[in-house]
Amino acid sequence: KFFNERTNCSVIRCPNAEADDLIATWIQTHPDDEHIIVSTDSDFYQLLAHNVKQYNGTTEEIVSLDGVINAKTGKTVMDKKTGKPKVEGGGEDLFFGGVG
Repeated sequence: KFFNERTNCSVIRCPNAEADDLIATWIQTHPDDEHIIVSTDSDFYQLLAHNVKQYNGTTEEIVSLDGVINAKTGKTVMDKKTGKPKVEGGGEDLFFGGVG
């Protein structure tokens, strides 16, 4: 009820498919749309593309091919070990040959 009435989120369910495959298919069938995957699972990084970002509600970070930004401040997240901008790779889906 919350998602239907208070958000602009699509909720997709399929008991016979894994989430990353289902989401990759959704993205491929809607290539002109902007997509934000809401998940803490780094497995979704493989789906990042020019039109696909991931929001991690636990860390409050938005991950994209351009890097990682803090969702509250809009500032680039710095890697604690290197002191350089944090980068999470992706963009190449092994099963679908890339979604971007």
